[in-house]
Parts: sequence; structure tokens; C-alpha cells
Amino acid sequence: MAPKKSFKDIISETTIDDIEEPDATKYINLLKDKIVIDQFPLKIKIIITSEFATPIAFDRIESHYSHPAKVVLTQNNLSKFYDDLIDKFKAWVDQFQERGSGLPFVIYCDFEACNIPMQSCTPDPDKSYTKPISKQEINSYGMYVHSDYPEIYKSQYFHYDGDDVVKNMWKKIMSIFKK
Repeated sequence: MAPKKSFKDIISETTIDDIEEPDATKYINLLKDKIVIDQFPLKIKIIITSEFATPIAFDRIESHYSHPAKVVLTQNNLSKFYDDLIDKFKAWVDQFQERGSGLPFVIYCDFEACNIPMQSCTPDPDKSYTKPISKQEINSYGMYVHSDYPEIYKSQYFHYDGDDVVKNMWKKIMSIFKK
């Protein structure tokens, strides 16, 4: 009778941290070359930690991709596993980049308004109704633009009161992003 194997004897974890390749397909192929598999069937799970540069050249964001665990029966199944890994990892990278990957700017805005009384007709008491009694008219705003990088954009507070408050606010926001 063969001796029983412990959990530690059948589980292995490998960390590969020396691949620097910006192309996802080339990265997975380099990773594939470093993983040594000497027996089948096996259950494999790959977690990839990536570092992304933000639009600000000196800032980087770390993120993790966890590929679903798969049981691989043969070398052919392993090739299919890697093809699936490439497709899903590339889609994940694209999605991560579309989200903006952490741009460090926030706009806080607050409006002030006056309640202007409204004239309305008497509602029918036999029916359900909502009776408007006032209209809010925006007359000013305060806006704080926060920046984690003052060398690119200095945090500022803006205040405006007057005509076309909302239009003025959007013009101000658009002028900030054009810089």
C-alpha cells in the first residue's frame, strides 16, 4: 500500500516576478515558458499582478487579475487554457484602461437656490394631486477642484453668483479640463 500524501505534497505555488512585457500575448507566452508542469491531470489557477502607468508619468497603479481555476487533463488542454488566459487577460487590461485607472482629480460642487412662489389653480379635491407651491431658482455655486498633483493642476476654489449659473459652471469645468 502506497503511503498517503499530505495536502502539502500535492499543492504547489509558484511566484514568477521577473517578467516585464507590456504586450499581454507576449507576457503570457513568457509566463508559459517559466511554468514547469510535469504531471497531468492538474488543477491550475493563475493570478497576475500588473502595474499600470497613469497619465501622469511618475505614478503607477497595481492591480490583480485572477483567472478561474481549471482542471487540465493533457498538454493539449494546457494550450487551450493558455489561449483562454490570453483572451481574458487582454479583455481585462482593456477594461482596466477604459476605466481611467485612477485619475487623481475630484470636483466638489454646491449650488444655492431661492424658492420662488408659484401661482397655480385649485386642484380637484376628488382626485389625487401634487400642488407645486414654489420653484427653485439657482443663484450661485461654489466649486472646489482637488488635485493630488499640484505641479500639474493646483487645487482651487471657485464661486459664482449671477445670471446663467449652471451655464457658467459648465464653462468653468470645461476650461479646467482643457488645460
